[in-house]
Amino acid sequence: MSDIKFDPSVPDTLKMTQQWFGTVIARPIDENSRINPVSPSGQSMDEEAKQFISPSPTLQPHKRIEIYNQQYWWRLLSILHDIFPLTNRLFGYFDFNQSIGIPYLLANPPHTWSLNPLGHKLPAWIQEEYRSSDKSFVFDAAAIDLAYNDGFLTEQQQPLSLSDLPDPNDISYLLDKKLTLQPHIYLFSLDYDLFRFRDEMLGKEPEHWEDHDFPELQKDKQYSFCLFRNHFNNMCWEEIEEPELFLLNLFKHGTTIEKALQALEDEHEQWIDESAGKLSDWFQKWIARKWLFKQ
Repeated sequence: MSDIKFDPSVPDTLKMTQQWFGTVIARPIDENSRINPVSPSGQSMDEEAKQFISPSPTLQPHKRIEIYNQQYWWRLLSILHDIFPLTNRLFGYFDFNQSIGIPYLLANPPHTWSLNPLGHKLPAWIQEEYRSSDKSFVFDAAAIDLAYNDGFLTEQQQPLSLSDLPDPNDISYLLDKKLTLQPHIYLFSLDYDLFRFRDEMLGKEPEHWEDHDFPELQKDKQYSFCLFRNHFNNMCWEEIEEPELFLLNLFKHGTTIEKALQALEDEHEQWIDESAGKLSDWFQKWIARKWLFKQ
C-alpha cells in the first residue's frame, strides 16, 4: 500500500488511517477466516486497532476491522472460484484457497478498480510457483478456465463472411489475403481429454466431488481442441484434427492461405494427402462460424 499517491491537501491523519486500513485488510486471513492477531507494526491487533477505529455497541475495534479483512479476501477468492471452476473443483474450496488462491493473490494483488483481470496471471504463477507433481495438469486446467472466461469477454473483430467471396464455394479469391483468427478462439494440444473431463466435473456441484471419484480422464492419444464463442455468445469447444489445429495456430498470428498451406507441406508433408479433401470444408466452416477476419 506504500505506492498509493495522496492529494497534498489530504490531512496527514487521514493518510495514516487509510494506509493502515489498506495494509491490514490486504493481509491474509487464517484458515478459519480470522484476522492476523499481530498488526503490521508488530503490536497486538486488539490494541493497535483502538488507535484508528472506535468500538461499536456490539463490536470491539479489532473485530470491526476483521470484517473488512474477511470481506476483502472472500470477495477476491470468490472471483477466482468463478473464473477457475475446474481448478477449484480439483482442489476443493479450502485447499484451493490455501494452495492456490491466497499465495497467488499475495503475489498479484489487484491494482485497478476493475477486478476482471484478477486471474490473468494465475496460469503463469502456477507454472513458476506451484510445486506439486500434478503441476502440468493443474496448469492446463487453469489455462482452459481462463480461456473460457476471457473468450466470453473478448471483443470480436469484423468477421470475414461468405458474402465477401465472389463464389462461396471457391476460396481461391482469399489465397493471398492476410487472415487472422478471432481473439476469442483458443487452441489446445493435450495429452488427455481435459475438455470432456471438465464438462463432467462442472456438471456436478463442487460438494459432489468431496465423496465421489473424479471422472475417468482419457489418455489414449494426443488431443486437439478449439475453444470458441458461438453465434449465441456462448463458449463452446470442439475436438479437431491435428492438421486443422496446425493451420488455425498459423492464422492465430495472421497469415495468408498460401503461406499456411506451404507451411503445412513443409513441416508436415504426411498430412497433405489425408487433409487434401478437407481443406475447403475447413475454410468454409471457419468463415461460416466467423472465426476469421481480414486485415
